Amino acid sequence: MAVNFKFTLLFFGENTSAGELKKSLMRLVERAGKTCELEMIDLSVQPEAVVKYRVLATPLLIRTKPLPIRRFIGHLTDSERVTRTIGLDVDTID
Repeated sequence: MAVNFKFTLLFFGENTSAGELKKSLMRLVERAGKTCELEMIDLSVQPEAVVKYRVLATPLLIRTKPLPIRRFIGHLTDSERVTRTIGLDVDTID
């Protein structure tokens, strides 16, 4: 099965909010009927990623596929704003 989206999720410190961010993103992608690959990067473990990905704030979600690259800073609780920013065409999620 072809992957519709590729994301990188950058955060600082593995905790429950990182897990919640992943769950939120996966719900949005599934709701859209799409598939995705997700790379999660903990900046406390890989600090060099700050420069590589030009991180200004966390959490940071980067969509690398399809082009153009899109970036979303902040928690994924505002599903309408997130879906609009990362290019998923779905209704808002409760």
